[in-house]
Amino acid sequence: MRCLTMRVEQGKLQFEVKWKGYDDPSDMTVEPEENLLDGAQEALEEYFKKIGGRPEKPTKKRKSLADKASSTPDKPTKRGRKPSSIKVGTSDQESSPENTDWAPPTGDWGKELSCISTVLRDPDGDGLVAYLEWKNGRKSRAPIQTCYERCPQMMLKFYEQHLVFKEV
Repeated sequence: MRCLTMRVEQGKLQFEVKWKGYDDPSDMTVEPEENLLDGAQEALEEYFKKIGGRPEKPTKKRKSLADKASSTPDKPTKRGRKPSSIKVGTSDQESSPENTDWAPPTGDWGKELSCISTVLRDPDGDGLVAYLEWKNGRKSRAPIQTCYERCPQMMLKFYEQHLVFKEV
């Protein structure tokens, strides 16, 4: 048995082992160090001698309190608005600062909404999200439950457009 390479996974050493009498590369295995301590201690020592010694465990580094005290004092933070579950943006400038000034209207969205472009599974959660296009050219996304409350007729229209009938 011979150790070829070593790696650290979840803080534990693992070795790629080539077994005697098995020349096919598919016969090599990856073994944790504790599996090799009993019968293959010599092979481990030989491998560590070959690579220049046993690797040291990385230590957690802490920041010095002196560094923190010498830095500029922190400004008191302002309390901001809670993040809205409705994301706003345009297709060509999704992250520009101008887009964050606009917010969807309160109340009924029916008159200001151009269309619902699609409904997808929410990438940030486990529900559904509707991607909306507004008459002012903006695009946003909103949780499906919000759309049911604020633009129920548009949701109905969207679902009707996407119905698929099968012949029986």
